[in-house]
Amino acid sequence: MARKVWAYAKDKNHQFIYEKQAEQLKIFYIWDVLRLKARNPDEYKELKFYSTEFDEINRLELTASEHGFFKYKSEQIDEETRESIYHSTAMLILMEMSEINFTIDNDNYLLTFSKFLVEPCLRFKHFDKDEEKYYPDLVGYFADDCELYDKWHGCVAIEVVFTNNCHFKKVNSFEKNHIPIIEVSISEKLKLGTEFCGEIKFTVADVEKYYHALKKMFANKVFGKIRSDPVSKKFYQN
Repeated sequence: MARKVWAYAKDKNHQFIYEKQAEQLKIFYIWDVLRLKARNPDEYKELKFYSTEFDEINRLELTASEHGFFKYKSEQIDEETRESIYHSTAMLILMEMSEINFTIDNDNYLLTFSKFLVEPCLRFKHFDKDEEKYYPDLVGYFADDCELYDKWHGCVAIEVVFTNNCHFKKVNSFEKNHIPIIEVSISEKLKLGTEFCGEIKFTVADVEKYYHALKKMFANKVFGKIRSDPVSKKFYQN
């Protein structure tokens, strides 16, 4: 079952809701949505919630569960999708950070970002193969002064992994197409002793608490692993 902690929304005019005086879509946190449902049900009923892919055509309708997560309205899609609270929360927090202090092996990188794309569709065409499609969790665009801006052509894909690491074919395709990948693993430490993916019940208060706890940890440092490490021609020449 997909368990998402955030969503986009359309208003009663069937238009996606944007932040005031901003070009980015408004984030609806599950805990705020459930509070709205309890306190102002009429306003809640005017909203329809959607998944958060960058390409609007890929966004699907969601429903808010009283257990503290969004799930796909279509039961078939929901059954085919496996996304944990851990994965969804980590993606959200990373996307909200303009600076991320990555610890990779024994090195530290303070990466600054101007924007993120959520699960954009990347298409790679090879001469002797069919087109490949990939949907990285996040693609972050560096600020101009970021230390890896020149080396990595100004952007990086960030993959949050919970159980399975990025497979070799994906890593190889990204590197051939000059797109770096940083992999962030959800370790046992980041689960904070709460079993969100098993049979143990949890509440929306648990989810909100987990979000703030993980955000505090990520503000200090994020442990990552570089899986794709292309070098731009300009950086190589310099």
